[in-house]
Amino acid sequence: MVHCVTMALHRASALRAALTARRGLSLGAVERPEGLEQSLGRAGLPRPEGQLLWVHLGPGATPDGALSLMPGLRGDYPGLDMLITGGQADIPDTLTQEPPIDAPGIVDRFLDHWQPDVGLWIGADHRPVLLARARDRGIPIGLADFDPSTLRPRNAAGMLRDLSRFEFVLAVSPPPKSWQADHVEAPGRLRPVPRPPACSSADYDAFRATLGTRPVWLAIGVHEDEIGALCQAHRLASHLSHRLLMIVVPADPDKGDAIAARIAADGWVVSRRATDDDPADETQVYVADTEDEEGLWFRIAPITFMGQTLGGTQAGVDPFGPAALGSAVLHGPAISGHADHYDRLHAASAAMAVTS
Repeated sequence: MVHCVTMALHRASALRAALTARRGLSLGAVERPEGLEQSLGRAGLPRPEGQLLWVHLGPGATPDGALSLMPGLRGDYPGLDMLITGGQADIPDTLTQEPPIDAPGIVDRFLDHWQPDVGLWIGADHRPVLLARARDRGIPIGLADFDPSTLRPRNAAGMLRDLSRFEFVLAVSPPPKSWQADHVEAPGRLRPVPRPPACSSADYDAFRATLGTRPVWLAIGVHEDEIGALCQAHRLASHLSHRLLMIVVPADPDKGDAIAARIAADGWVVSRRATDDDPADETQVYVADTEDEEGLWFRIAPITFMGQTLGGTQAGVDPFGPAALGSAVLHGPAISGHADHYDRLHAASAAMAVTS
């Protein structure tokens, strides 16, 4: 009975909103009449021919995390388009529309036109009619960035019913055990993830062939004052791993000559990328002092030390770059420039801190 009354009140509220919107449109009392038309389920754009991902933004949600997924998704599903409802501004390379008022006829008009293949809602937004109608049509919808702490007694029951209509729910924190919702996980917020740097397959194959079976580790974004600590670490590691090669990528490629000279003065056999040298059998340290080849080194090295983290205030290289390509991350204590990313990597056991 309570559920039926709640739904009746919700539909009455939605009907009032629709009538108010229609009245405002007929009187010309708004600056964006197309927005009101869209709220009534009328699309301002044709549906694209290919597959369509529908992203709905709840109050206060942003599309950044979902947008960062698109390059990878489009790689797997060429021609995939994204429709975003909710939010404020137009977003390049996506379709944007006001979400429909949560009334049956309006929702049906919206779904009839867009016919999304799959949906992702970001943040909680109580739209039971829209969710139910989408489910009736077999449209799978997942929910990300759901915050259980935002539930209040007056809306908890309705929101929990909504959760049961999602294929999966990704919460920002663990839900109460009393929920008994097996499809709710708590991986944290959906955040933007930078795309891994690119790499020429020919360059990778050639360098991999040059290395053969040699073990290798990488130090990326290195300053000159870190060379001493790196050489000491390489000396210790070389006792444990025969023919170990250290690749050093300077923060400033123009410093490659000075860095190579300093490493050589410490007794190492050094080769440089900038002089078109390949690492020979006797090479112990390879200075990769060229630009825009991080993607190659992240793919070559199973372990990456993040330069500029032993001290100082500079942000250094984003650790998501090597981590996204399967390279385990080592870093020092100075990580404030990418602290959130390091925290997430530590939570996934993909990073380790070193002191010196």
